[in-house]
Amino acid sequence: MTTPRATRSLCFLSDANVIIACHELGVWQSLLRACRVYTTDYIARNEAKYFVSARRQRQAITLGSDIEQGRLSAVSATLPELDAIHRLLDNMVLQGLDPGELEALALVKSGRIPEARFCTGDRAAIRALALMGEQGHGISLEAVLIQAGSARLVSRLQYCFTVDCFSRELTEGALDRVAGKGLRKGHRASP
Repeated sequence: MTTPRATRSLCFLSDANVIIACHELGVWQSLLRACRVYTTDYIARNEAKYFVSARRQRQAITLGSDIEQGRLSAVSATLPELDAIHRLLDNMVLQGLDPGELEALALVKSGRIPEARFCTGDRAAIRALALMGEQGHGISLEAVLIQAGSARLVSRLQYCFTVDCFSRELTEGALDRVAGKGLRKGHRASP
């Protein structure tokens, strides 16, 4: 059986903070209908657990049913994929990443989901994306919302989810890459 999911052109790999923000904005289910959405298995199981509603109440996030019904795909990085990130990025950069971000970056670097762009509001993860030379495989939540037809919500985003923040952090990460800052010895990039 072919699902409409296959026809969705916007595809992104979501960090936990994006899943939480989308639940807070009330747009998660519409994004699942409008886009092909991936997250890491670690994020689905351990990180995206709840959000705080407009009434300041803690609400559970249940990604299991989205995964079971094929609206969301949870993917695990392999040990060699994770090891490749550990061999590339230095300890200071790695310490700024949580396990879900590390797994997502490993998936991006591996190229296993080539159509998916990593969507996060975490500045360290955005910089790490650029350090890896993968700037073209990232997208801000603001850009996702605009492309998915939910531009009306952009004004409610925290700065960390904006195109401006994403671009600034990519630029900083790219500059660090050229300088060799944040990379293990032997991984300095040329301009």
